[in-house]
Amino acid sequence: MYKDRLLKALIMCGLWGLIVLELHNFLDIEGMGMFDAFLMWIIMILGTMIYLGASWLIAGYNTMPAEKKQKFNIYELTGIIGPVIVLYALIMHMVAICFYMNEFYLGATGLISSIVALISIIVWVNYSERFKMTAQEEKAY
Repeated sequence: MYKDRLLKALIMCGLWGLIVLELHNFLDIEGMGMFDAFLMWIIMILGTMIYLGASWLIAGYNTMPAEKKQKFNIYELTGIIGPVIVLYALIMHMVAICFYMNEFYLGATGLISSIVALISIIVWVNYSERFKMTAQEEKAY
C-alpha cells in the first residue's frame, strides 16, 4: 500500500537536501549550518518514515487503543503528516538562517507564519472527515 510513495519520498528528501546544501554553499554558512542542517535531516528522515507508513511516530496515535485506531484512515493521515513535517523542517531551517544573518524581521515573520500554518494543519487534521474511516472502509479493513 505504501510502495507507491517510496519514489516520491526519496525525491522529496533528496530535492530538499540539495536545496539546503546549495543554500549553505551560496551563503557560505559554516558554524551554525552544520548543527542546524543535521537536525533538519533527522526531522526530514522522521517525516519521510511517517510518509512511508511509520504511524507509530505520530504522537497520540501510538498510545491510542486499537478500537480507536481503527476509526482513522492511517494511509491518508500519514500521507499528510509526513510531508508537513518535512516542509516544516525546511521552513525552520530557513528561519534559522535568517536569524543567523541578522534578518530578524524576516526570521520572525517566517517563524510566526509557520506556527500559524502548523496550528491550522493540526486543526484541519483533527476535524476533517478525510482522515476518518467510513463504515465501508472499516468493514474492509
